[in-house]
Amino acid sequence: MKKLVFLSILLSSNMAFAVSTDAPIVFKAPEGMVCKGDPNSAEGIYCVSENPPVAVAPEPINSPAPPIGNKPDPKMPQIKRRYEANLKKWQARKLQNYTFTLQRSCFCLPEYTTPMTITVNNGKIVSAVAESLMVEIKDDGSETTPKMVDVSDRAMTVDQLFNEIKQAIDNKAASVNVKYDARWGYPRSIYIDLDTRMADEEIALTSTALKPISGNTVIKPLPVTK
Repeated sequence: MKKLVFLSILLSSNMAFAVSTDAPIVFKAPEGMVCKGDPNSAEGIYCVSENPPVAVAPEPINSPAPPIGNKPDPKMPQIKRRYEANLKKWQARKLQNYTFTLQRSCFCLPEYTTPMTITVNNGKIVSAVAESLMVEIKDDGSETTPKMVDVSDRAMTVDQLFNEIKQAIDNKAASVNVKYDARWGYPRSIYIDLDTRMADEEIALTSTALKPISGNTVIKPLPVTK
């Protein structure tokens, strides 16, 4: 009866060969393979690659994006010095009770760019109102007096304006342009561009008409519409 020898060679396509022969089998390992076993035995030969591929785990789907990278404003040292000098001037005034007008410029709804009148007591906002853009028409066709609406959700104190500038400096913004009030030191206009390659993320704020309030003054907020 003839010998039946199975040669099992693990290649990329995993193939098994059956060889029927009476003569002793002389076997040579294929190039790049390592073989074990006896070709003349019932078990045959088992071969594997010398350099099996190494599995590489895929990157997580929610892996953080690489940093955008940004060239900071080349005038940043000067910007920082002016910020520190005017912050010191503002803090020296110790002004905690005041009113002023703040207006934001942005690519947003018109109601967010309407000038707002902000009242601050003890360093905290107690009133922030803006003129409503809604127009009501009387029976005779004339317009009613514009109502004042509460905008305290987007109002800022002068100290918070300084914080906006500090964050821009700390984050090495691409462009920082600030004009300060000569007397009080508070920022009258702020323009910040965090990254020139990103659109619609610029910050532009204008503050005017700052007036101190006596500590004994009783503040009566204007009637507002929620």
